[in-house]
Amino acid sequence: MTLNTRIWTTIKNTSVALPISILDIFSGYIVFQILYLIEDIPQLLIIYPMILTARGGLNGILNGNISTGLHLGTIKPSFRNNTEEFHTLVTSILLLSIYTGIYIGFISNLNLFKSEISALDTPLVLLTSLNTVVLTAYISIPIAMYIAGKAFYSALDPDMILYPMTSTISDLLSSLIFTLISLGIYLLLYSYPYIVIILTVSALLPTAFVAMKYGFTEIGKDILKETFPLLTVLATISWITGNILALLMEDIILYPMILVVFPAFATLMGDVGSIIGSITTTKLYLGELKPRINNIIELAPEILGLEIVNIAVLSIATGLSAYLTMASIPTLISIYFRLFLAQIIIMVLLCIITVGVAFITFKNGLNADNFVIPIETSSMDLLTISIIYLTITFI
Repeated sequence: MTLNTRIWTTIKNTSVALPISILDIFSGYIVFQILYLIEDIPQLLIIYPMILTARGGLNGILNGNISTGLHLGTIKPSFRNNTEEFHTLVTSILLLSIYTGIYIGFISNLNLFKSEISALDTPLVLLTSLNTVVLTAYISIPIAMYIAGKAFYSALDPDMILYPMTSTISDLLSSLIFTLISLGIYLLLYSYPYIVIILTVSALLPTAFVAMKYGFTEIGKDILKETFPLLTVLATISWITGNILALLMEDIILYPMILVVFPAFATLMGDVGSIIGSITTTKLYLGELKPRINNIIELAPEILGLEIVNIAVLSIATGLSAYLTMASIPTLISIYFRLFLAQIIIMVLLCIITVGVAFITFKNGLNADNFVIPIETSSMDLLTISIIYLTITFI
């Protein structure tokens, strides 16, 4: 396959998936509707990117294993009558969702930049994060399998389709559930706490049912062993991301376009990284790529094709966020310039991190699919908000 063919093939495949990240504009717009509640409880702004990162990491583990499993034949392209490996994967994701939701709720109480955090809000924040992550998992797992099956039967590459499509859908679901849960718990927790407790326990019952029905195999133990500490580290990194976002509270109130465009921009960069990661791991397992640093150049055609689509999608997303928040033309130009500069810097770092992690884990006999996308997603979220903070503050 010639270089031009590889570039255009990448553009063709990613033009189907990457534009879906534009829908994440509505994730930010949904959360924008409870800005008054976020002003009252700043921890909600801290845990919001943490929840998105958690879902991104969990989706990365789920989708990475599904796409590789489809290529290797260890997972079937259907939700029903699937393999033992698939059922174990689902059980692992649900258990990891519960753990991650609880961990997010607790760590958000630690004050990194002297934000206005109150211990009285801890129960609300903990229950919000737990219910949001778990409920989103119940919906996103069957959606991921449905999209994977459609892509597989349509002769599309799941590596380029699955994560970008499911990440945006999961972000929309997470944002909607986060908004509704935050409001619901805020209204009920201190007046009718028993209702909140009953609903939370009910939300955890499906996980117990799945675990008892399918049991737990050595594959599941390996997934938990590899990803449990990883998700802990990623959630901690995203806690820093949330605290940095909280530093922009005044700017967000003044320019709500920042809050609205942030999920779409973070998702777009995460999707690009996930595609690079999936392509890399698949080529490694198929023997088409050797884990040597000088072989990164072999991925150049795919990276160039991704960047072309990336710029086009970024332009549309920024314009739409400006329209939804009724931003002025000067504000639109100013924010777009900063985002364009940020994506160039992030793209370079993204390639280094994603391909580097794939090579290192593969050479050390670990399942690269359990590391590449989760690490890339969390690190990109932190880099994204950090660079946005720097460009907004100093440029």
